[in-house]
This record gives sequence, C-alpha cells and structure tokens, in this order.
Amino acid sequence: MNRREMLIQSVAGMSTPFMAAAAGGTLTATAFDPEGKPASPRQLQSLLLIDTEGRPFEFVPQVKGEGVCTIGLPGRDFQLTMRLKVRDFGEV
Repeated sequence: MNRREMLIQSVAGMSTPFMAAAAGGTLTATAFDPEGKPASPRQLQSLLLIDTEGRPFEFVPQVKGEGVCTIGLPGRDFQLTMRLKVRDFGEV
C-alpha cells in the first residue's frame, strides 16, 4: 500500500461513523462526558437523527441506564448529532 492509498483509507475510516444507513431497527449508544463519566440522561435525550439535508427524524431516544440509550433507526441515510459538553466552555 502506498502513501496515497493509506491516506484515502484513513480518511474513509474517519468519515464512516458520521453517516450511516439502516433498514429500520434500533441503535444502542453509549456516551461519556469529558471527565469519562457516563453521560447524563439530559445529554442522552439530545441525541438526534437527521437526514442528509439536516432535517430531524421523529425518533426519541430511550434512556436505558447510565450513559446508555437506544433510538429507532430510519430506513434511509442518517447522521447522528448530540449536545456535547466541552471542558471549560459549556455545551455545543
């Protein structure tokens, strides 16, 4: 593998988690705050699935435990968004 192929493969690997497609079903998400503690229920409730044009799907996360939630999946391409805490700043 040459340098160019390695770069293309690493960029492809980085972009995969941000866009996905599913044929229905559910997704289980585990999230942590900047200190490594499980994300709060308030933060988990901010999990949102959006289409490729930024419009949200009408799926609501169900908190299953500390830092864990499930959410239904649409039958087409989607992106995951979530409110994140940034140390010494706040939330974005």
